[in-house]
Parts: sequence; structure tokens; C-alpha cells
Amino acid sequence: MLPREQQLAARVLTLIVFVGIIAIITRLTTVIVALAFGATIVIISGLVRRRLAQDVVYWRKFVPGRAFEGETFELWRNVANKGWLPALSVRVEDKLPKGLEILARDDQEHLLNQDIQDIEDRPDALKPQHSDAEAENKPRKPQWIQMSDRFATGISHVLALLPHEKMSLGLQLCAKKRGYYVFDPHTVRVTDVLGLFDSLSTVESTETVIVYPRVFDVQDLPLTSREPFGVLNALRTLVEDPLRVIGARDYAYGDSFRQIDWKSTARRSKLQTRVYERASEPAVVVMLNVATSANIWEGMDMNLFEWAVRVAASFAKWAHESGWAVGLSTNGNAPQIGQMPRLRPRRAPDQLTRVLENLAAIGSYYMTALDDFVFAEQRFLPPTATQIIVTCVMTPATEDALRRLRASGKQLVVVCLACKPPDIEGVLAFEMHVPAL
Repeated sequence: MLPREQQLAARVLTLIVFVGIIAIITRLTTVIVALAFGATIVIISGLVRRRLAQDVVYWRKFVPGRAFEGETFELWRNVANKGWLPALSVRVEDKLPKGLEILARDDQEHLLNQDIQDIEDRPDALKPQHSDAEAENKPRKPQWIQMSDRFATGISHVLALLPHEKMSLGLQLCAKKRGYYVFDPHTVRVTDVLGLFDSLSTVESTETVIVYPRVFDVQDLPLTSREPFGVLNALRTLVEDPLRVIGARDYAYGDSFRQIDWKSTARRSKLQTRVYERASEPAVVVMLNVATSANIWEGMDMNLFEWAVRVAASFAKWAHESGWAVGLSTNGNAPQIGQMPRLRPRRAPDQLTRVLENLAAIGSYYMTALDDFVFAEQRFLPPTATQIIVTCVMTPATEDALRRLRASGKQLVVVCLACKPPDIEGVLAFEMHVPAL
């Protein structure tokens, strides 16, 4: 089916042709000339409209593209006319996902002075700049104006573009809720130079904005014990394999004489100590139980669930900053990323970012109960990893599962939210008070 604008143009041409045939039969020369002139205008208008629909482009840019819950970021909507024909009216209609709030908008439009080739090669690199040539292309600080309707999701703007002109429209947004936000397709309506017909195009959008859950310092969390991880300090020592020597270093005070490499010492005339390859390293796996009730038909407490996500993110941040190899495992689902939120423990600079991304996308629907989940996840975890279990529910079946895991030699830490911690020998368990969100 043809778009509405093309249907209107086709009907107008059909009417002109029909009236023209009648005028030719009745030999009305003036009417024939007028109809020929009108048909020419309609054809030219259609060609111009089609050309403008291809030349006018629109894209979004987020500064930055990621934020924590409660932080602000900027959305720049960029429109450019790549052709040689002016666009008298360009209406951009966009829509914000729920969870993002409009705080302010820029008071005026910005000209983008980059070459038109930059738009085709790397549109995300464009930045708003002065339109005056004497400004030496220095970035201009936006002048933000507070918005009265902050909870509006639909945003639209109408502007005119000269040939090879680029404009940038700024919005300041606030991330009210964590999530993995995917922007809906946007529409661009372009009016031809004669103002007769519009061209409406819908562009599929794949831009995403990741809002991380809010994180806290472990010392700032409402814990019943002020030193919950005092017994874990001994696990910080790395275990080295004495059969796998990877090099030598200068002798340091406290090194065992059994580790001295005498061949390297004789070669360098200085005491050298063997360096062994690490056979294992301390690892922490944060295991999040997204269930807030013992039975699935009892529903979900969303405030409690969101607080559990924040607590899991806070412990992951603490483990990463303490130098542990941190991982994540949860019985929840993450439909936005299309995979199970499971990360093996790794000591990498971007590991915490990956953990927060998975926690940002996690949903409240759980796949399996906690007592079955902890046993199923053991095959993905290192044998010596410390498992920090964050849960809002503690059932007899869960206590029995934790007792069996501890009997098998697993190092467990249980963080209970709005539930009584289990009394299991060798398991560090404590309760955390849940503040009102």
C-alpha cells in the first residue's frame, strides 16, 4: 500500500488528467494550459519531495551513553540536509522510553560546521558548534531551559534547513530508573520546496541507553554487622604453582631461600627469586535471587526487588575494588540482552562494567527457585570462589541447600533482605534492613 502522501499526489494527478481530457474534448485552451501548468508543478513537487526524503537524515547522540540511576545525561537530536534543495519544513517526531524524564532543553538550535562527509562516515562524532565563522569552531555551552512537562514521552520539533545545513537539538534527561532502554523508531516528515506534499519516513532505531543500578559503599549499607567480611581476608593470598616457573625477580626481604634461583643469581651477580605462575586466585561470585516471595503466585515486591539489585551491584563493586576476580549469577531473566545474566569470575578492567550492564537489564521474573539454582550454578563457578548470596526469601529448602553446600567445602556469605538469616555453622549470614525507596 502506498503512503498517504503518495496516494494524495496520485489522486491529484488523476483528477488533472481527467479534467484535461474533458478540456481537450471541449477545446478549452485556457483550461488546458492551466492544467498543464498544474501537472508540471505536481510532478516537480513529487520529484523534489522524493529527493528531500533521501537527503534529509536524522540521528541521535547520547552524552554519555550510560549513566547510573538518578544521574543526568544529554540527548542531541541531529538533522542534516545533504542535498542542494532547501527543506522548508522538517518535522522530527521522536519518543522517549518510560523511565527517562525530560529536565531541560537547549534554548536554541546549533549549527554543525563539520563537512557533510563526516555525516556519512561517522555521524556520532558531531558536536554542536557556533554558526558564526568568527567563532573558530569552538564548542558552545548549551543554555538549558527547564521543562514544565517533564513526564512527556513524545518529543517533536519543526525546523527549516538550507542546502548542506546541519542542526542539533539538545535535551537534558534524567535516568529515574535502572534499565536497558531501547529507543523506538523515529519519524521524519519533510515538506517539499513548493509546500504541496509531505514525505513521511519511519527509520528503525537500535540506539540503547544503559542505566546502571545505584551502588553504595559496603560500609554505608544498613548492615547488622559492621565488619561482615572480616573472616575473608585470608582468602586474598594468591596460590602459586611451584612447578610452573615463569621468570625471576630481584630478591626482596621476606622471600624464602627455597625460592632463590641460583643460576639467575650467578648470571646477574645479584640474588634472584623465582616467579611462579598463579594456579588460582581469590574470586567472588555475587548470586542474586530475584524472588521476593516463597511462591511465584504471591506476586513481586518491586521496591524490595530493586533494593536487592542495588545491594548485589554494591557488593560487586566492593569485590572489584578490593582486587578480587568478580562474577555474577542470578536466577532472573534479561530479555533485553537475550541471554542469561551469568558472568564467570574474571579480573579485568571492564568486568565491573559488564556486571552492572547485566544487573541493569535483569527482570523480576525468576526461572528456578533458589535452592535448585545454587546447585545448578556450581558447575560454572571456581571451586574456591566465595559465593555472596543476596536473597529476600529464606525457606527451609533453601537453608538445607546452603547447609549441603557448606558441608561440601563451599565458602558462603548470605545477605538476607527482609528475612531472617539462617543459622548454619561456617556460613557467614547477616540481615540487612531495607529502607523505604
